Amino acid sequence: MTGYLKIPLFLLILVPLLTACGIEDEYACGSTPLGLDGTWFGAMEDDQGTLFTLEWRICGDRINGQSLSGIDYGIGGRLVRDAPGVYMAYLDDGSEARLLTAPGRDHGLMVNEFFDFSVLERGARFLPRQRYTDLDGSWNGRHARLLPSVSLVQSAWAWCGSGLCSQTRADGVSVLMDFDEFVPDYGLYRGDYAQGIAGALLSPDREVMATYTCPVGYRSPADCGFALHWRP
Repeated sequence: MTGYLKIPLFLLILVPLLTACGIEDEYACGSTPLGLDGTWFGAMEDDQGTLFTLEWRICGDRINGQSLSGIDYGIGGRLVRDAPGVYMAYLDDGSEARLLTAPGRDHGLMVNEFFDFSVLERGARFLPRQRYTDLDGSWNGRHARLLPSVSLVQSAWAWCGSGLCSQTRADGVSVLMDFDEFVPDYGLYRGDYAQGIAGALLSPDREVMATYTCPVGYRSPADCGFALHWRP
């Protein structure tokens, strides 16, 4: 009889432990799978032009951790679909950001309300030293206006060479970005276009380019255009 009772007693101890672990794991990953699980990493430029690396650790609809240049400040958050391929991020420090993803959902453009601007790659671990010519070639993509209440997204295309990038949107509007400054350790291009400033970041694998164009006198990211481009 004693040998028979060992199994139920063991189960009575084990089942609550497994249940508790399941609840903890579910909370850590959130309740809505978004297909973004993993570590996202890339270069980031803040509103002052200072460069960092940014890492988001995503599981389900939760951002379980955020590291800036390798330092984890204990900030997480949650992700909510805002539009096809666009997600709102509500971070624990009260800030908000948007993540615009490329097909396959392995790359994304992140911009927050403070104009921290980043290109993130899922599974990347470090930033390679980029070359000025890595921007050259044809690109397909998506252009977005990230307004406070809505994200307006349309197809876009670009061709780049010798520091110039011509970008055309589906609505027929074109801009020519002239990048005369390059930071190879972060894959950052800075320059201007006819109406204001422009910038571009390359993903660590050099397969995705994120850009911004902001008119003179812009006050927030809502005044700017953002695009995420990938190799055809």
